[in-house]
Amino acid sequence: MSAFNGISKLIKSPFLIIISATLSIYFGIYFPDLSKKFSYIGHFYIDFLQFGILPLVITSISLSVYQLVLSKKHISMKRVMCGYLIFLIGTSVLGILLSSYWSLGSDISAKPEIQHLIEQGNFSNILMVSKNEPIIKQTKVSLGNFFLNVIPSNVFEALSKGSIIQILAISFLVGIAASFMNLNDKSLFISFLEIFNHLFKIIVNWAILLLPFGIFFFLADRVSSLTVSTILSMTQFVVIIFISLLFLIIVGLAIIGKKSKTSYISLIKTLKEPMLIALTTGSGFASMPSLMSSMIDGLKLNETSVTLLTPITIATCRFGNIFYYSFVAIFIAQLYNTPLIANEWLVIVIGAILAGLAATSTGIVNLGLLAMIMDPLGLPLGVVIILFIAIDPLIDPLRSLCTMVLDCAVVTFSIKPNSDG
Repeated sequence: MSAFNGISKLIKSPFLIIISATLSIYFGIYFPDLSKKFSYIGHFYIDFLQFGILPLVITSISLSVYQLVLSKKHISMKRVMCGYLIFLIGTSVLGILLSSYWSLGSDISAKPEIQHLIEQGNFSNILMVSKNEPIIKQTKVSLGNFFLNVIPSNVFEALSKGSIIQILAISFLVGIAASFMNLNDKSLFISFLEIFNHLFKIIVNWAILLLPFGIFFFLADRVSSLTVSTILSMTQFVVIIFISLLFLIIVGLAIIGKKSKTSYISLIKTLKEPMLIALTTGSGFASMPSLMSSMIDGLKLNETSVTLLTPITIATCRFGNIFYYSFVAIFIAQLYNTPLIANEWLVIVIGAILAGLAATSTGIVNLGLLAMIMDPLGLPLGVVIILFIAIDPLIDPLRSLCTMVLDCAVVTFSIKPNSDG
């Protein structure tokens, strides 16, 4: 057993993961054909990881909601809701402010490559872009349709498609319904959920042992799809987004450090494993077991509070995506030289939050969800979305890391002071 623990610790070593990620970038750039040829290995790994994560998410959220309904001691719902609203609105507003300050759209719109894209014309907005699906044209998206689609007409279809917002609704309903069962049935059902949850935690831990191997093929394939000319035309945008996301990560870590009374160096050491998992897999869910262990064992936060809040926060609060959506919305408005009025700023704030809730669980952003913001503003998404598809493999890892750190920050912020430690 000690030998296995030693091998497990070596495989999870940050240095091994960094080496694997670095080699994948090298192969993706210099051997793109070979990277694409073996891309199925990387996608198989991500699929295997998701296989364990989805049931883990459902059982974790159902248990959390059930316990939240019954728990009064460790959780102040007023404090939780206040913390969530502050972080959600703050992240969206910050994306708008930084994008407005840098005014990148106005600068980049003059470049020949961008002008050529804009002049190609504007076709119907794209609803969804994912790692496995081609770009497709869809009908107009509205905020009303978003709410109508929250409750699935077919539970099994929602599960098979991985529709995260519908899965959230299912998990919440199961958790709430469980609290109304009689005592015997409640005990049996909760025991079943806990066993199921523990089972899939083991499966996810097995998948994490293959992390350096899996991310090599996955990242190499993503890097191989980058086009040099488009990336060069968007270099300024990528650099500013990197700086902005790093700023959010630093702010998040500062909040965690202050609330948990942990020094910055100790904090980085404690959170290094979940941070690396989020950075390399692009999935907050993949980092969830490691993050919860780090918060409980490393930061000494109250176990009950962490166990209750973390699954719900990771499932609902994709802060990196929310920031990115609001930033890009302003960028596109600048690209088309379109001034915005007061109520349109509000549309962007709310639309970015809702689009963030509806984004995929893997961290690979559904860029077409920008239509939820662009349509009410009357701005075309059209061919411009190709720009963001091209650079997304560069931005996605840091955006996922930002989401994980801010998820940890909002949980830490939401825990009552007398529950810390």
